[in-house]
Amino acid sequence: MARWQPLTWPGVPAYLALGIGTSLLLCIGATAAALHGRMSGGDVAVACAVVVVAAGVASTPAAIVALSLIGWMTAASFVRPPYGALHPTPGQAELSAVVLAGAATAGTVASFARLRLARRRSGTTLVDVGRLTGLVSAVDVRRRVLGLVLAAVLLPA
Repeated sequence: MARWQPLTWPGVPAYLALGIGTSLLLCIGATAAALHGRMSGGDVAVACAVVVVAAGVASTPAAIVALSLIGWMTAASFVRPPYGALHPTPGQAELSAVVLAGAATAGTVASFARLRLARRRSGTTLVDVGRLTGLVSAVDVRRRVLGLVLAAVLLPA
């Protein structure tokens, strides 16, 4: 009977998450500016919040703080002309701050949950293996089939 093993993946480094996240936030701001006010302030704030939460799920918690501040500046500055000027109206700045604070909290919780799942160990590990039969049971079927296919293709006949 196979044991349940949690889905774990390595987190994206903070420098990659910040680069990709700020590029996405710039695209959201450019889209809001190109629509000339047809994208409301709430829509811009929610789009920025989605980027912050996605970065929180994929990256480390350290990247979320900086990305949420950049998201707040984007959501507060690209709603009305002059676009990109860091002089937001008080109502839009408050709305953006509340939405992005919630997104930063959700992203941080998701990041810590992902890290907690990655630390949990279950199932057979290669450290526990003492014989060849144990090694075969530790490696799942998908990897065994992939190894056989690669050996058939790459090894000379």
